[in-house]
Formats: sequence, structure tokens, C-alpha cells
Amino acid sequence: MKRLSEIEELKNLRFFVKFVKKEHVDMLLDGELYMNTLEHYIVQENTTKVRGQGDKNEGSLVVEVQNIQIFDSKTKKLIGSAKKGIHRETYSGLKKIPVFCFTIFNSNDFLVTKEKEELLEFSLDIDKEDIKKICDNFGEVAVVLPQDFCELVIEEAENQNLDSRIKSVTYHDYSILDSKRMNLFEEKSPDIVTWKDDFFKYQREIRFVIYEQHEQAKIFKMGSIREHAQIVNTETFLKNGKFQIRFEAIADKCN
Repeated sequence: MKRLSEIEELKNLRFFVKFVKKEHVDMLLDGELYMNTLEHYIVQENTTKVRGQGDKNEGSLVVEVQNIQIFDSKTKKLIGSAKKGIHRETYSGLKKIPVFCFTIFNSNDFLVTKEKEELLEFSLDIDKEDIKKICDNFGEVAVVLPQDFCELVIEEAENQNLDSRIKSVTYHDYSILDSKRMNLFEEKSPDIVTWKDDFFKYQREIRFVIYEQHEQAKIFKMGSIREHAQIVNTETFLKNGKFQIRFEAIADKCN
């Protein structure tokens, strides 16, 4: 069987999904995006000690260091050592930035199961361990967002005169000293908001970011998406979800 990405007309097709608890579905369908600050995710991991539900490295430059020696600042005597440790420098100016996190599945994540003259059937085909991690850490309901979700969000953000962007998260091996990442951190690049460790790759995350300071979560109102969103159980979507696309609609889906 071939991947959806092997079909030229569909190689750029993507699906946006928000995994939520069932009590939050209506709010999302009404177009009210609940945006937590980066600080919320930092505190969440530090409090729960559960990696994957929050991230203490949000908005940070993280570097693995080796052969650490700790000296008393007054006596200059060696008071401790370690073979390996983590140096974390957090850009405090980003802690209060609100983000709306959702998931992007690209055409390479889907396997073609049936190909007919008038339609194509395909199903999600990702690593079983990724499926388990998503089920364990995300909500039980998968809301498949409209194909033009990103365009709708940015258009409304512009109408509200908000400095915002939507960008996929880039995943990094924090055990490797990356000079490019260091330079971007020193420049206080807006890309810092979309940095995460390779540990989180399974999340396939994409973020809507508003570059303004908020002490608490922000609710961004974009208008109802009920007409074009689809609701399905998370486990069903990940393990048994099947999709169809009619060939006459391919051009519209890819534009």
C-alpha cells in the first residue's frame, strides 16, 4: 500500500486535529480557542512531574552539559560535581505569551486503503507508541478542524489587530549544542515559542501564538466552526479512522 504523500495531487494535504476533553468540545465548536500561557505548561510539569503533560522547557534554551564542577563562590572550594546535567535559560519575556496547541497530520501519516475511479479511501497509519502516548496524554475526543482553520484564525486575528502567527513546532535534540538555536535565543526570536525537545515529537504539534502578555489564559473568539468540524472518539480516530475524498474535490482540498 502506498502513502497519501505519493499521490502528487494530495502530497500537501493535511488534517488539523484538536484532542480535548468532552466537556470542552462545545466551546471549541463555538470558535472559542482556550489559550494557555507558556508559563502554565512550565508550572504543569514542575507540579505534576509528568513529562508530556506540560513542559518545563517552554521558551527556553536547553543545553546538556558534562563534567560539571560546583565551587563555593566565597572560598572557591569544590563543593560538588556531576558527570552530566542540564543548563536551562528561559526567556522570561515569553512566559506570559498565550498559545493554542493542536495537532497536524501530514499526507505521509496516511495509508491509501482503496483507490477507485471516483474516490480514494485512506486511513491514519502512525507508530503504535505514538498512538498510545496521544491517548494517554490528550483528551478523549478528537475534533477534526476545518481544512481552512489556519486561514480563518489568522484572518480573525488580523481583524482584531493582534500580532500573531501559526507555526509548526520544531523538535530538537537538546543533548546537542546547536549554535543556530543559541543565536536565535540571543536574538529573542519569536521562533523560541515553537521549540520542543525530541521527546515530544509524537505530538506533531502546531501552535497559534499571540504575541502579547497575559497573566491568565486567553480566550480567542474566531466564530463558529461547527459546520465544517468533525467529532470522533480519540482512540477511534487514531486506530480505526478512515477517510474518503472524491477526485473532483481534490483540487479544492489542496488549495
